Amino acid sequence: MARSRSASSSSSVTLSGYLYDADTGRPLQGGYFYVLAPGVAVSAFVREQQESQVIATGKSGRDGFYTVSPGLERGNTYSAIVFCMGYLMV
Repeated sequence: MARSRSASSSSSVTLSGYLYDADTGRPLQGGYFYVLAPGVAVSAFVREQQESQVIATGKSGRDGFYTVSPGLERGNTYSAIVFCMGYLMV
């Protein structure tokens, strides 16, 4: 499960949050949060897995906290994928 919050600046939004195991509530260390380019569907990324489809990434630390960088442009709609070793990609 990914819980996130955003902090904004004038031109971009910073996305950060925590990754937790939905069953145990424990933080997930080493989980990845990928933000896909506007217009890229999760199904297309799963099928093609091209680096150019990802515009921002974050990796969770020991406490499950991540921050995605670079910041995201305001006014767009993004898809995201979260994955961690031993878990299904969501």
